[in-house]
Amino acid sequence: MCCVVAWTTAVVAHYPANLATRVLKIRAGNEVGTAFTIEVDRRQYILTAKHIVASLGTEGTIGIQVGSRFNALNVKVFRSAGEVDVAVLIAPEQVTDSMPINLAGETLIGRDLFFLGFPHDHSMGIPTDGRPLPLLKKGAFSGMLAIEGGEPGTKFVLDGHNNPGFSGGPVYYIPEPEASSVRVIAVISGYLYTWEPTYELGEAVPQALVRPEDLANRRAVKLGNGEYHQLKATKHLMPQNTGLVVTCTIQSDLDLIKMNPIGPVVSNSQGE
Repeated sequence: MCCVVAWTTAVVAHYPANLATRVLKIRAGNEVGTAFTIEVDRRQYILTAKHIVASLGTEGTIGIQVGSRFNALNVKVFRSAGEVDVAVLIAPEQVTDSMPINLAGETLIGRDLFFLGFPHDHSMGIPTDGRPLPLLKKGAFSGMLAIEGGEPGTKFVLDGHNNPGFSGGPVYYIPEPEASSVRVIAVISGYLYTWEPTYELGEAVPQALVRPEDLANRRAVKLGNGEYHQLKATKHLMPQNTGLVVTCTIQSDLDLIKMNPIGPVVSNSQGE
């Protein structure tokens, strides 16, 4: 029995059981990420980020982690167009229990939003059903981006810190304490980054010759042993996480489902 999370209440610190138990760690080719299930018209669909399933065709096989293994699952794959980073996967049968969640909701600037996933292959533990429980992070809703292939507002930006492994996870908020009020509004895509120069260590210099602006502008650095050294920029650049999380709205998934309403009928639907 899992001792990491005890579901004594409907919501534990913004961690809703009815959503967390829908979240899956999946593998497609060499990519490992997050996915989750929703129901539309009593049919179940698996949502994830499009780049996670880039190695698949219109049909393919993903792995879903159960215990220490990834169990194979054949799926049909429906992708969004352009830069909209969402994909809907359709399995031949229901994958998770169907507990009530709400799709879409208000997006207010500054509202705290939460997201679930498996960063760097980490999870909270494995409960009795064998599927790992996702970790939780949050960020404030910063605004919307207009992108090629999507209407204005297709992508949300959160002021938070994303990590590899969260891609494909659900973004949500809980307006009321009850778990039934959880509102899923988006899918994690990635994060905005900038390309920053890299540096190599140069000659040691006396502390008296190092100005504060040299340290601030990366022209010099103080080492752990107290020595000061020059820094020299190399020709190599590295991506740096800006702290802005990029998500795609759930509406993009719902549009795909409307065009392909062929998910398996759920056996225990308690509402959408």
